[in-house]
Amino acid sequence: MNSFTKVVGSAARRACNASNLFYRPASSVNTATRFASLSSSSSLFRSAARNQLKSFSTTSLLMRSGENDQTLMQTLAEEIKYEKEEIAEQGEAEFIKSFVEKSGFKITDTPGLSDVTLDKEFGNEKINVRFTINDISNMESDVPNVEVFDENQDPTAEPTKLGDNQHRVEDEASEFYVNLILTITKPNSPTLQFNLIAEEGEIGINQMQFFNDPKDALQQSPESDYSRRTAYLGPVFGQLSDDLKEGIDQFLEDRGIDTGLSMFVQDYIEFKEQKEYLRWLEQFNSFSKA
Repeated sequence: MNSFTKVVGSAARRACNASNLFYRPASSVNTATRFASLSSSSSLFRSAARNQLKSFSTTSLLMRSGENDQTLMQTLAEEIKYEKEEIAEQGEAEFIKSFVEKSGFKITDTPGLSDVTLDKEFGNEKINVRFTINDISNMESDVPNVEVFDENQDPTAEPTKLGDNQHRVEDEASEFYVNLILTITKPNSPTLQFNLIAEEGEIGINQMQFFNDPKDALQQSPESDYSRRTAYLGPVFGQLSDDLKEGIDQFLEDRGIDTGLSMFVQDYIEFKEQKEYLRWLEQFNSFSKA
């Protein structure tokens, strides 16, 4: 088996509740400036890019501890060298600077941790968006049967299904879902939290609920987790009136929860995952040499 390279099959997608998840229309955006080179060097493509790397037998390594340590360390050294060269070639990630300037979000990203948070203020509101790079590792091959709302579509026509779109080719490994937790707090008000899905420029609304205590929405603790699990999840979004759904769409777009955010989080996950993979390799290398 190939070692230390991540093998990912056909385009994998996060499974989601088909009856609850509806997609907001993607607005027009220039995607030419996206960090396109990331896909070719992300974990989704490492196996093909380095098929010349030497392999070793994991079974043999476990049965005869230490016998293949030199092979292991040589493989690690080659992997580390390759990743460093890729990162150096890509240079500064301009897409991050551009997003921050345009959106007003502040990025909190701790090396070694999977979660990333985006924060900004909008009037008297505090907006928090949380996502994890683990979504790129936890992908599934299922294509959810969710409905996509197109602002230019005939209102009498059937909503387009994700699986019906010809441009959503199954084997395009660059496509994957990102779970977004959007939390909006403001003084003397319940806290509003959305469970969203970002995928190729679209924001899907899974559920939205309220909390009387903002700690229940934001804190990562057993008590807060229990409060989130037992709170009313809110109505099925797709069953709301068209006027109400349109109003919620505009509410999110006004706060920067839009096409630009959807594209950014997918690019950022690939960007961060590559750096975390290099960090993982270096830690493994240090462990092997100790």
